[in-house]
Amino acid sequence: MLIFFGFTNCPDVCPTTLSEVAAVMQGLGDDAAKVRPIFITIDPERDTPAKETLADLRERI
Repeated sequence: MLIFFGFTNCPDVCPTTLSEVAAVMQGLGDDAAKVRPIFITIDPERDTPAKETLADLRERI
C-alpha cells in the first residue's frame, strides 16, 4: 500500500503529490499491480470522488 493523507483544495501541494503518485505507479510498470495507492482525504466535505482533481487521477492511481 501507498497511503497519502491530504486534500485537493490545496492547489500547490496535494494535487501535485497525487500526480507524483500516478507517475510512480506508471514507472513501476507491471510491478504496479502489487501496490495499492490509497488517498485519504482530511477534507471529506469538499473532496468527493466526483471532484475534478480526483476524477482525473482516479484511473491513474
